[in-house]
Amino acid sequence: MAYQFSGFRATKPVARLADVSKNIWEVFFALYDSTGKKHNMRYKHGINCLVKSKRKLQAEANADVLWDALQNKWNPLLEKYPNFNKQADPAPSIVLFADALDIAVAEKKRILSRYSMYDYNGCVRFMKAAAKITGHYFTKVSSLERKDIREILNAAREENGWTNQARNKYLSIFRALLSVLVDEKEVMKFNPAKGIKDEPMEESMGYKRLTDAEKETIADHLLLNAPDFFEYLMFIYDDGIRRKETLLLQIQDFNLTTREIHIRPEVAKTNKARIVPITDTIMQILLQRQIWNYPGTHYLFSNEKFKPGPVAYHPNTPTNWWRDLVIKGLKIDCKMYSLKHKGADDKIMADIDLDVLRTLYGHKSKQMTEIYAKAVKGKYKQKIIDNAPAFAKVVKMKQISK
Repeated sequence: MAYQFSGFRATKPVARLADVSKNIWEVFFALYDSTGKKHNMRYKHGINCLVKSKRKLQAEANADVLWDALQNKWNPLLEKYPNFNKQADPAPSIVLFADALDIAVAEKKRILSRYSMYDYNGCVRFMKAAAKITGHYFTKVSSLERKDIREILNAAREENGWTNQARNKYLSIFRALLSVLVDEKEVMKFNPAKGIKDEPMEESMGYKRLTDAEKETIADHLLLNAPDFFEYLMFIYDDGIRRKETLLLQIQDFNLTTREIHIRPEVAKTNKARIVPITDTIMQILLQRQIWNYPGTHYLFSNEKFKPGPVAYHPNTPTNWWRDLVIKGLKIDCKMYSLKHKGADDKIMADIDLDVLRTLYGHKSKQMTEIYAKAVKGKYKQKIIDNAPAFAKVVKMKQISK
């Protein structure tokens, strides 16, 4: 059936196989100009570059776009593509949800470290799996509404048994991915995840802290059985350098004269370079290792049992050592990362300002540092108790008559 438009008639665009043997898809419709001449219109834009399983759905989505364009005064004899002009990518309305997540996470990969990408890649996996359950996997991303995002999020939570905290974490990442599609890729007009509120959470006390006695026990044990590994741990405790960042420190990153450690942007979790001071403990380690005798590209803690060397350890290796030597060996049930939290607590109790810690740890906000520094709340409370000013110099208390 041909429909009448301004200056021509056309059939409704349909998705069809152009080559069955090669699974080549196209959108086809017939157009009749003002003289009655028939024109066969075929469009393959953005379809057959996809994997075969997605081509039919993409072709159907393209057919919808072309039909909408015809109804909105698009003349195929004058313009090659509706909504495709002046842009290489497909029109926003034909990008499917699963593909959109791939586009967004690829953009994030350009600006985030590999460590941060673990959570983003995980979020994409969770949301894709949930979208299959809810039926949104092949939905045009531009048509998604807030209720659809809630449905996908709830399915992901149910499938993975997330706590409120985990649900809020992945909602935040999900929201960030969708923002890429709005602000940078312009395949969505608005972010449907905005306005979805976090679930209430109990105040987290963070990682279980080491006690002072446990610190002494660990030091005695590791100095005797794994001294080079103990030195590696001191970078986490003393300077708050992350596990992976410490593994990737090279000899050239240390300046003994200025007592500075340069955390390179490609090493840092935030992809931003920062300077960390060389404390007395760290200086002693560097001097004992005589780092000036090694090539600048050698790692301070290499795969040679944490001695300097040319090859870095896998990021999971220190965790495995900690598990075997501390958790299993000493029966101390604290994660290795608790060293960073304990180091923050000890610095707070030593009257080091929270802003100083924020800079040291490379945090964007003081609130993020407070998560690490459990002791800060008790410290601030005591300051209020000790230093709260009175309303007047003399406060006369009411006498209670007997």
